[in-house]
Amino acid sequence: MRRHTYIALIIATLLSLGAFSQGVYSSFLLPESARVAALGSHVTSIYDDDFSLALSNASMLRKEFSDNVLAHYANYFLSYSHLQVDYARYVENVGMFAASLALVNFGSIDEYDELGNYRGRSAGTYDVLMNIGWGRTLDSHFSLGANAKYMISGVDYDYVHSLAVDVSASYVHLGAGFSSTLMVKNIGGIIGKYPLSVSREIPFEVLLAVSQKLAHAPFRLCLVIPNLQKWNLLGEDANKITIDPITGNEIKPSKIANFGNNLLRHIVPGVELLLFKNFTFRMGYNFQRRQELVVASRGGATGLSWGIGLKIHHLHIDYSRSSYHLAGAPNYFTVSTNINDWQPK
Repeated sequence: MRRHTYIALIIATLLSLGAFSQGVYSSFLLPESARVAALGSHVTSIYDDDFSLALSNASMLRKEFSDNVLAHYANYFLSYSHLQVDYARYVENVGMFAASLALVNFGSIDEYDELGNYRGRSAGTYDVLMNIGWGRTLDSHFSLGANAKYMISGVDYDYVHSLAVDVSASYVHLGAGFSSTLMVKNIGGIIGKYPLSVSREIPFEVLLAVSQKLAHAPFRLCLVIPNLQKWNLLGEDANKITIDPITGNEIKPSKIANFGNNLLRHIVPGVELLLFKNFTFRMGYNFQRRQELVVASRGGATGLSWGIGLKIHHLHIDYSRSSYHLAGAPNYFTVSTNINDWQPK
């Protein structure tokens, strides 16, 4: 099959999957590196020597990442934390593989019976995620990738299992400093019945990510367009009615206002300031996150994220911080290296 026919079939398949619905399994959408978190989303399309970018975007996996190892940690709120380790290996004539194991801990809660009697602390709530990523470069511009993900979700002593697949196709033009990725995330479902009496679905998503490094300025501009499969992200906000404090009349958002609100929820911009060869400053802004989590009386920096990246000897070290709410902002730490770089020459 000719290359362009192959690419066309892949893209058509990705777009045809847009009928799947959005779910609420948040662990499938957590940023897998501090660098990605700093840019405001959970996926990015940047082509450079950073292995962490290929964890959520398998089409960026390539031979140079063989024998890379990575550790990632994020503390969210209270006991909510995310710990992940990864290893990559190239297989001749097959492609690049990356394996990861992650633990997302939501902590434990006090338990009471129907009469209000205290029964002690729960055994905990957590997700354990295992992922095998595969990437293959087709030529100097095109590459494909996929992630096969298995998750065990535990609530006290009950468990549920989930399977999901991400599929991605990337186009890179190194001479122009441009890269782009079309991705379908979380094609799959839940195995068995969830122990809680609530409806749960895996958060299916179609997204487009692009980045452009400026030729004559130390900037890289990034953009993620999430949820291409679903235009209306307003939910109940679309029909929200407020009261004018002066007239007492009801005020319902206009169609134009709702359109603009929806449009901005589909745009996540980010920028990297490449100050020095081994130091980078990053920022991102997530409008949807701000709209959903902001406190009306005090907006603060909700929706903003920032971070720094350092290269020290053979180590990539990244730190970032995202403003989710006035109650606090998660911190992300990622360290990666290639074990071959530490071998005696």
